[in-house]
Formats: sequence, structure tokens, C-alpha cells
Amino acid sequence: MDINPEPEWEGVIEKLKLQKGVAFLIGATDSGKSTLAKYILKRLIREDIIVSVVDSDIGQSTLGLPGTITMNVFSEEEDIKDYSVSGRFEKMFFVGSTNPAKKINIMVDGSKKMVELCRKKSDVV
Repeated sequence: MDINPEPEWEGVIEKLKLQKGVAFLIGATDSGKSTLAKYILKRLIREDIIVSVVDSDIGQSTLGLPGTITMNVFSEEEDIKDYSVSGRFEKMFFVGSTNPAKKINIMVDGSKKMVELCRKKSDVV
């Protein structure tokens, strides 16, 4: 699938290249979050930047299983082929629900733990 980037995406990529750190993608269902994440991954990996993804969408997970927060580290373009294959992840945090509103404290705690782990393993999360 070819991705047609929005003009604003280049600014996000430039900031991540310079500042590293953590970016947080949030938006409505089917608003392009996964497409943007995949585009950022490809662009940064081509610059030899190691990127981690934390998937905390417990109801509609891209990386992991429903009811879990998962993370994966990507360092080569080959790694991205498995991006949307459910069950391909490095670490998993069990939430136990597909409704984040019912488990907000667990969601925050699990996401924080995954981001902290990713920061040790990559340049950008």
C-alpha cells in the first residue's frame, strides 16, 4: 500500500529526527493514526533511527491482542512488514478489557511502563 502523506507529516518527522523522544497519536476511529504511524516508522528507519511503537488501543489493536497494551521495536524496514500482524510484538501488558473507560488507571500505568521500556531501547517512541 502506497501512503500519500499529508503536508503536515513532514514537520512531525523533522521534529522527531531532531528532538527524538515520544510522540503520541490520538484521533477518531479510521482517522489515519495507523497510516501516519507506519509512514513515520518508514521515514525514520530510513534515517537509521530506531523507533518503538506502543499500541494502547485495547479495543482495536494493531500490534497486539484485544485487551492488551503492546510494544515493538523497529530498526529495519523489513520489521515493518509485521506491523499489522496481530500477535507480533515484543512486550505485552494485560488490561483485561476492550473498554479503556473501565480501566483508566490500568491504561495509564500500562502505557507508562511500555513507554519507559521503549525509551531504553529506541531513539523515538
